[in-house]
Amino acid sequence: MKRLKYLFPLIALLLLLCGCSTEGNITQDELKMLESGFVYGIVFIVLIFYVYVSLLSPKPRYPLYFLALLLIAILCSDAITNNYLMGLLNITGAGAARFIIYSSKAWILFFLTAYLHGYLKSAYSGRILRIVFVLTLLQQLYILLGINTIMPDSPAYYVLSIIYGVELLLNVLIVLFAILSKRKEALIDLLGILIIAASYFYKVTKLIPYYKYLMFAGAFVFLILQMLFMAKRIKKFYEEKRNAELRFLHAQIKPHYIFNALNTIISISRYNPENARQLLCDFSVYLQNRFNLKCDNQFTSLKEELEIVNVYLNIEKARFEERIEVEMLLPERDDFNVPVCVLQPIVENAIVHGILNKPEGGKIFISIVHRDNKLLFTVRDNGVGMSENKIFEVLESDNIGHIELSNINKRLKALYKNGLTINSEPGGGTEVIWEVVLNN
Repeated sequence: MKRLKYLFPLIALLLLLCGCSTEGNITQDELKMLESGFVYGIVFIVLIFYVYVSLLSPKPRYPLYFLALLLIAILCSDAITNNYLMGLLNITGAGAARFIIYSSKAWILFFLTAYLHGYLKSAYSGRILRIVFVLTLLQQLYILLGINTIMPDSPAYYVLSIIYGVELLLNVLIVLFAILSKRKEALIDLLGILIIAASYFYKVTKLIPYYKYLMFAGAFVFLILQMLFMAKRIKKFYEEKRNAELRFLHAQIKPHYIFNALNTIISISRYNPENARQLLCDFSVYLQNRFNLKCDNQFTSLKEELEIVNVYLNIEKARFEERIEVEMLLPERDDFNVPVCVLQPIVENAIVHGILNKPEGGKIFISIVHRDNKLLFTVRDNGVGMSENKIFEVLESDNIGHIELSNINKRLKALYKNGLTINSEPGGGTEVIWEVVLNN
């Protein structure tokens, strides 16, 4: 990811700040406060980010798991350093602090497993999560009943350390399965597991020079990368959502239209086989466009958009003959990129709900004007028109009869901040206008 290059100056600044020592005017208490403030600061920033993500998109559960992991990590860190939260919660006593520390360490590994399972799901991650959950419950029960026997260098402490190691290895397995499945983003989670392992087995890691500052730097990088990856997942989620709406829009077609079009082609084939053959080719192009569920691209060329409009108009004019009249004003160029599947549904709406509701039919005027860096689209008919309430229903309602225009309006707003403008009145025809910003 190109954005990662902006992290290097921040990491350099972090390492510079972490170079503080007890020499000079900084006391041990001040240094301890700086270290705790740094840890709390970066964790709280990420915590706020994940709260926002959880409120924005409640369907995926893994942001909630990460949220719980951070909350418990803050509580555990505060219990170890005995700084702020313990005082606010009015928790005193070594026994209470040890209970919070060991309970937190047990549940941190469970929520880490749940987080990894949430977005690196595999055939084995669910089983691993259940195993870790059972181990966590057993640990919590033992901590609850035998907290007084769990002391540094005691047999109970080493038993818990072995369980921690087993759970960390199980988390590594989830990441390895994801890497084998070509999930490259899983590589960064190895860094997170390494940081947690270093904090759990500090008796070994503290032998490394400046290990504490290395852990701070690693935690900083890990949390920032997790934020970037989460932002990427959010973007992918909404792109997939928009593409699903687009595929639905492509697939939406009324069955009776197929029967009517085929009956028209059959009728014409009796006296004009060549025209029927051409209409059949046009109809196949129309169906191919409408049922193209693999189309995940939001844009197409203006030329292709006009081709599908012309195909549709050819079929409709063959069905209704003199009841449909069409006039077009088009730009000289047709290689502009425009949102896919917008023009044809609006033209179809003008014909079906506009002019064909009049016994004598009517006229459709299609205008596309290239002005500055925009294309101004206008589809006007002299049909039956509609009231203001009907216009609101067409643009905002999810009723199946108007879902196409409502969908188009939402897509245009998402792309350009402005959607469809509909000018109409009963008996006075309808005009639909929208703009497409070029090179956007």
